[in-house]
Amino acid sequence: MPTTTLAIIRQKVAKKLYAGRFPIVSVTTSDSDSTTLIIDTALSPAAQIEDFIETWIIIAEQATAVDSETNINEGGQFSATDTTLTVSDNTKFTVGDGIQFSATATPAGEICRVTVVDGGGADLTIVRGIQSTTATTHENADNVFIIGPAVQEIARVTDVAFDGSNSKLTVAPGFTASPVSGTDYEIHYKFYPQHIRDKINEILENLRRPIYLALTLVTDGDMESTGTSDWTAAATTGTAPTLAKSTTSGRVLHGRRALSITANSDATNSFARSASIDVSENRNVFVSADVYITAGDKAKITLRDVTNGADIETAESVATGFVHFEFTAVVPADCEDIQVWLESPVASDVTYWSSVQLLFTNRQVYDYPTALEWSEDFDRIFY
Repeated sequence: MPTTTLAIIRQKVAKKLYAGRFPIVSVTTSDSDSTTLIIDTALSPAAQIEDFIETWIIIAEQATAVDSETNINEGGQFSATDTTLTVSDNTKFTVGDGIQFSATATPAGEICRVTVVDGGGADLTIVRGIQSTTATTHENADNVFIIGPAVQEIARVTDVAFDGSNSKLTVAPGFTASPVSGTDYEIHYKFYPQHIRDKINEILENLRRPIYLALTLVTDGDMESTGTSDWTAAATTGTAPTLAKSTTSGRVLHGRRALSITANSDATNSFARSASIDVSENRNVFVSADVYITAGDKAKITLRDVTNGADIETAESVATGFVHFEFTAVVPADCEDIQVWLESPVASDVTYWSSVQLLFTNRQVYDYPTALEWSEDFDRIFY
């Protein structure tokens, strides 16, 4: 199924609603050095103040933080409660700047806002833990980065100034940090952006797409559980395989995810073992499965007699791509429990199992898949 983001959907809706307007989606071309300004050369050609007054601005994407080329210079740790930050060069900052810290080239965690730049020293007065971040302790000499407002911050245009590359919109309320160059934003000329988002979500919540779910006695046989706790990883020799649920396109045939089994390089006969299923002897069972086999690898499915520790029936393939396994078998004498083993038999093999079905051939009533909640969720039943 095609994928997109809510921001892209909102922007497409905005372009339909405000067709003929310009700009609708744009990118700031300069640091604003103010929490209440948007600077963008794309604003200049419009040259009509009335086009922008009382429009809404929403931050569509937070620009990548930029290294200020200065560092924390506290002489020790900068505590989580301290609001006066000493840096090696405070001339790199202006009031309103958002700042973030890291010992590496990639900042993360707490974001602060500069409120005072000490003109005669090296100090910054800051507000701690803005943009839903938490104030934490930072190490001396950590790099200080400059970062802009957070995604989905919204403000309204109160004034406009056209001046070529310095064309700007004045907004209120101010953003949590001054917009920096490269900040993606949207102009909504009539509707409040959050209302558009709410309507999109309302539509998305009511969209339905058909999926095929396996009717099976195997717990999580339809692979709809997000985790792998219903499956036990094991190997005849070596390290047990890695189990995961994959949603990768081209690896899932039915439903929303597949069980991936990645064999380790030191292992043989790596497999995922299902929970045991109670049976009575001499009963006929139907077993099938759909699996994606990585090029050059092998897949195998085994119906296992747990009581007697023996294989009842197996099927295997070395074909590349999706393969369907299917067989019937008779439960042996004295067998009380069976399992299905899904296998990546050879070292380093990777297989993706979309579903596994186990049904009694003479049974007519089954519980429906737990992924279904309401009767209207059912469309058709196939056999």
